[in-house]
Amino acid sequence: MIFNFNKNTKNKLYFWGGVLIIVIFIWSFIFKYGADGNLKIYFLNVGQGDAIFIETPEKIQVLIDGGPDNSVLSELSKVMPFYDREINLLVITHPQKDHIFGLIDVLKRYKVDNILFSSIEYKNSLYKELSGLVKEKNINKIEAKAGVQINLGEFVSMDVLYPFSDMSGVKVENPNNTSLALILKFFDRKFLFSGDAELKEELNLSNSGLDIDVDVLKINHHGSKTSSSVLFGKNQFYF
Repeated sequence: MIFNFNKNTKNKLYFWGGVLIIVIFIWSFIFKYGADGNLKIYFLNVGQGDAIFIETPEKIQVLIDGGPDNSVLSELSKVMPFYDREINLLVITHPQKDHIFGLIDVLKRYKVDNILFSSIEYKNSLYKELSGLVKEKNINKIEAKAGVQINLGEFVSMDVLYPFSDMSGVKVENPNNTSLALILKFFDRKFLFSGDAELKEELNLSNSGLDIDVDVLKINHHGSKTSSSVLFGKNQFYF
């Protein structure tokens, strides 16, 4: 069979070669970032408590807090495939029951790669059990303090704004005001999560000079009157 490589044939090869490159690029993007390429944030229904699940376009998964009971497990099953038993990053904003109870079973049922928390000293049997599981499973611990940044893929990052310094071993009576304050960035969109931060922490953040002008604010302390001051909440959107 004789193949005549004339000008028209060459142009056709260029055309189909270009089409092939585009197709490969599109499928590579879908494989890496999913069909929609979106950041997904789920505010899980766990009652009077917090549990927030985040999945980046690159399928990196983050769980912020675990709620006051085991309902976080059924909620996770709604947003994670049944075969998925790994969470890349677990965040504990502060060690009170309504934020950590459900994490005991999460640690027992899921492989958790990293944990971000402030290792304050706080008398709480649940917190003690949780810390024991973290040690037993040899989970990588990241001590939270201002300036720590965690890259969650190519387009997503999480910055720690608060506490301002390392709180390891510091005794606290009210852990609400040591809640981690985190900004999640996705391109030019910003989301602020700050646990049960009360007026004291809100004022510290507002007066710090840090950029807390965000697109979405997860309302602090479940909407309690101790939090969400006018100064802190100005020009924010509440969820």
